[in-house]
Amino acid sequence: MGAAQAVEPSTQEAMSLATEGSFLGFLRNIDVLAGDARVLVQEVRGPDGVLRYVVQAPGTAPGRPRDDSPQDFAGAWRNLFLTDSPYARSILLAIRDHGIPRGADLALVGHGEGGVALLSLAQDDEFCRAYRVTHVAVVGAQTDDRSPADPRTWVAGITNRHDMVPVLDGPGTPHPNRYRVDYPGPTREFPRCHLLRVYIDDLETVIPQARADVDRALARYRGPVERTRVYRLRDRGRPPEGYPFLAVPTAGLATSAGPVDVPVRYYDSSAAHLCFPVDTDVARSLLPDVAWMVPTRLGRRALAVLSLYEHRCTTIGPYTELGLSVLVDDLWRPHAYDLAADLLRRADLRRTGRYVVALAVGTEEARAVAEELWAQPAVHGAADVELQGRELRVHAPELGVSVEGRPGPGARCPEADWVLYGRRGESTVRTLVRAHGRPRVHARPRLRLRLDGAHGPLARHLQILELDAVRPGFVLTSPRFVAHRSAGAVLPR
Repeated sequence: MGAAQAVEPSTQEAMSLATEGSFLGFLRNIDVLAGDARVLVQEVRGPDGVLRYVVQAPGTAPGRPRDDSPQDFAGAWRNLFLTDSPYARSILLAIRDHGIPRGADLALVGHGEGGVALLSLAQDDEFCRAYRVTHVAVVGAQTDDRSPADPRTWVAGITNRHDMVPVLDGPGTPHPNRYRVDYPGPTREFPRCHLLRVYIDDLETVIPQARADVDRALARYRGPVERTRVYRLRDRGRPPEGYPFLAVPTAGLATSAGPVDVPVRYYDSSAAHLCFPVDTDVARSLLPDVAWMVPTRLGRRALAVLSLYEHRCTTIGPYTELGLSVLVDDLWRPHAYDLAADLLRRADLRRTGRYVVALAVGTEEARAVAEELWAQPAVHGAADVELQGRELRVHAPELGVSVEGRPGPGARCPEADWVLYGRRGESTVRTLVRAHGRPRVHARPRLRLRLDGAHGPLARHLQILELDAVRPGFVLTSPRFVAHRSAGAVLPR
């Protein structure tokens, strides 16, 4: 297939790239970026004031074949027999992404496999109808059996006689309109004699006339470089991050912290949900003063959930989240076994949910989103959260909350999708949370919640429920998951 993505070079690499067009300058550019499946497109203002383009492609990367890059031995072997190779297609995608106008003058400079891929492009009739390929200059690659589609294209091939790689392209045959140098370089050992830096040294000291001849041919490209762009090539295009689960339609909504795309996507998160059986009347006292919102009963007890999140990568930035919620029945027609029936339904069809009593988040943007989009009573509070190992640790001195211990042995369980409820004025706001990971349920957790003073609503509500005096009945953990939270839907209730 082939794919290309624009990337930024490192600061040191950017400082090493040529700012004037020349044959050795283009080769040195290739040497700077070689080995990391990157090609270079530069725009050069010629002596006549015309803007022209130079594509520069490296040779085979060292090491074993790579699944992610066409710049390996397997790619070189395909290049040998196929003009439509992944490497050539990837370079073509980089050229198209760069926005080179149709009919523009184009020079192709390459080393080894990169030179072969560029020659394959020069052989393509459609490519040469789109761009005027004026020159192809390659080192360490055979050129005699490659005929460009445009007979006006000038082709130069420079090879060290001891370099075995050009032999892979097969025997060459004489061809007009070619410049060929096959010289006995002082470096005889392979693969050292194929290294681009060796060719650069030889062009400076052993065959300076060849360098001068190619520079003379490239005279229209000898001028200041006005723009440089680097592209990383891949064997196949990568799907968007989080695909397919996070490939969902989005819409922008305004908040006091700025515009936010919803649903909010969570690309890399960890979570632990500490589930406590609590007194039903106490749980009811934490809910809004409306008769139709009642706690879900598990026997004679209600269920309070302390949710601990470490969100490392989200569309509203990284942040931590500590939330206390209470499971509640269907807001319209509560039944005794609503929760058990809901576990068999898709999350978007569930009638029960968790009412968020208190929430503390690590950034101001997350607080604004929680309060303004989800109607959850959030405060801004920093927390140190570690949820990925065998031990869970949460330390939030600003909030007066800490959790430490082991969740214990666990078993796989269904995905922990949730419906969350918040309250805004006389309405209830329903938010759907869809998650995808490998959640586990732990029936015998050895975790302890500690409250070091009631420094905010979260700690005060935890004290009211007396959760610091007991251990959780069970714990749900997701060491690594992705998720998306919808915008809150306002219910007339």
